[in-house]
Amino acid sequence: MIKTILKTCLLIYVFLITSSTASVVEMKCTGALMHHIDVLGNLCDETYEVKYQFPCLDRQKNPQYVMVLKTDQTSYMSDRTIHIYKFDDLMKGMFENIQPIFKYPQKQTSIASGPASDINITRGTPFCFHQGLYYLIKNQKLWHIYQGNKRNHFYKGKSFPWFFQKKGNYLTYAINNKIFSSNNSNLYSGSFDIISYDLPDNDHKLINFYNANHNPDIELHISSGLYRIKDSVSELYPKFSKNKQYFAYFRNRLDQKDVWDIVVYKTTSPNKSIAVIPNVKMYDINETAFFYHDSLQWLDNRLYYMKQSSSQTLRQNSSLTIFEYSPKKNSYKKNILSGNSRTKKYQDTYDGKQTTESITVTIDIMLTDWFQVAKNDKGDLIFIVECLIRTMSSASIKNNKSTGFIDPVRRIVIFQ
Repeated sequence: MIKTILKTCLLIYVFLITSSTASVVEMKCTGALMHHIDVLGNLCDETYEVKYQFPCLDRQKNPQYVMVLKTDQTSYMSDRTIHIYKFDDLMKGMFENIQPIFKYPQKQTSIASGPASDINITRGTPFCFHQGLYYLIKNQKLWHIYQGNKRNHFYKGKSFPWFFQKKGNYLTYAINNKIFSSNNSNLYSGSFDIISYDLPDNDHKLINFYNANHNPDIELHISSGLYRIKDSVSELYPKFSKNKQYFAYFRNRLDQKDVWDIVVYKTTSPNKSIAVIPNVKMYDINETAFFYHDSLQWLDNRLYYMKQSSSQTLRQNSSLTIFEYSPKKNSYKKNILSGNSRTKKYQDTYDGKQTTESITVTIDIMLTDWFQVAKNDKGDLIFIVECLIRTMSSASIKNNKSTGFIDPVRRIVIFQ
């Protein structure tokens, strides 16, 4: 145990030295999902009761769609609605009141459409979703998994599918101690309940499960054999890199159960970690049954994550940064997320005369949370992030509607 602690401390010390000299890249706000756009030119978003959360892309390379959860707290019981937007629409959302191409639940109409047409819609039905635009709902005491706006469900049953993932052209999901595919194949059977997994192909498997003592362990299955990763702490949500040469997972700090590190291994050397990244953020979103796994993301063969800040202030500097780690180069990069100001010209009429006005909208990033990483068709890095933002419009100041930034609201912001 002492050797393990000393080894962990040494790895953390090495990380601190290397990360202190990490390269820094500034990522600018290039789009945002706003809620309220005033036709008179006031672009400030003042709808505090509405939140947009948990952005989810359909894919990491040249994404086409974004799925988010909209929470409206204007009523006594908050309403949750899944919205799917075109990615390009979000790039112009700072100036236009864009509309989703799909909503769930939908309002009941005489013409039934979408997956909501064959089940009774009630409040609070959306529970979670996943890259690939799959989402999970509960209705009439049964769980359903749908994809996008398709009518047919991939799964329907009493058992909660604790984890699901895209594999090739199929959806996979875990029920108790088994992993199934949407083509009715049984991909894995174990002795204990499964927490999460990563199955990129038949020769590489990472299975995260509860052991006999109800502590999380990880099994690595590769062609050279089976390896068990276990410690006196929790190991959660393992993921392979794109080339499967590396994998990483969350691990409790030995002396602090509420502090998490990311541990990185070479797949061929699962008994010796190559990096321990300390004090990272792992999301805990129990009220909507969202999954943790996108807190740790690989894009190609680089690992992306956020750091947990010890600061209690609203503006937490480390929370405005998404970190990148390259195992091959053993190098670190800090992607600093910053707000932006953009100007748009529009036509208006005063005293019967048409005039051209220029409006500047400024977005101030206060806090960042859940994120997704992707690349566009040019290979540029993209982050789509749930942010707490404040907005200010030059038109608002001109019309004495506001003297500065309004109170913060939770919205979806794109950085490039």
